[in-house]
Amino acid sequence: MVHNIYFSICGEGYGHSSRDMAIAAKLKSSGANVLMGSYGYALDRLKKSFDCIKIEKEFEMTAKDGAFDLKATISQSTNSVLHYSRIISREKKIMEDFSATCMVADGRGASVFAAFKLGLPCIIISNQTSIESFFKESKFLLNLIGLIFAKFKSDNIPKNTTVVGFCEDPSPYIAAAELVIAQAGHSTAMEILTLGKPALIIPIKDHVEQEYNAKRMKELGMCETLDYESFNGEILYEKIKLLLNENRFKEKAKLFSDNAREMKGSQRAADIILELSNRIQSY
Repeated sequence: MVHNIYFSICGEGYGHSSRDMAIAAKLKSSGANVLMGSYGYALDRLKKSFDCIKIEKEFEMTAKDGAFDLKATISQSTNSVLHYSRIISREKKIMEDFSATCMVADGRGASVFAAFKLGLPCIIISNQTSIESFFKESKFLLNLIGLIFAKFKSDNIPKNTTVVGFCEDPSPYIAAAELVIAQAGHSTAMEILTLGKPALIIPIKDHVEQEYNAKRMKELGMCETLDYESFNGEILYEKIKLLLNENRFKEKAKLFSDNAREMKGSQRAADIILELSNRIQSY
């Protein structure tokens, strides 16, 4: 039986493509044919390992002062019904041309509608999806995405410090570290948990997903958190010393790493996808 699995992936950030690449690799090793659809720098990354096709953005995010402006994004999208319909039609044609037997939508909606039209099984992958807090405030401005690429320049870099710059796959560095200092994006948080590293987490202020991830990781006992408002060298030093010297953080990190490895998430996801692909072909 031939399994043709199509992924429709949001190209904003690297988090969506990172987890999909892990699942797609398992599918390919099982003999399935995989086609990855995305756009922008995520598409460029996917092309290095998979057959790919360019798809359209579903909407243009509008920012103000470095933050996501939800009100402006919504208002700009009100006249895009026909455009969205064309995206659905395009996704439908991609699935038909590929003879897809299952579709995986990661952060995308048009592909879900397209799969429904074709009667294809569909897997939906999402992060923290609650937007209730967006509307509790009187203002619509929210720092949702954060900084994806940052330029770092300093004339005062200590001799024991190496600046690598942007890295597509930071996991080897995380795996080799005794302690990780990072923000709290979904994929970063999952990599820290899976690799079992104590961490100092500094979430972007008012970033719903990052603040939730940081809060939950601290509740699990494997990290300390720090906010930008109270950030200074002395507090940073004390947090690092605490994390390195108290074994409870390492013990908790190892516990969750062991749990993550036992889950075998990417393989289980691949198995579910293949089961659905098998079912649709058995009707």
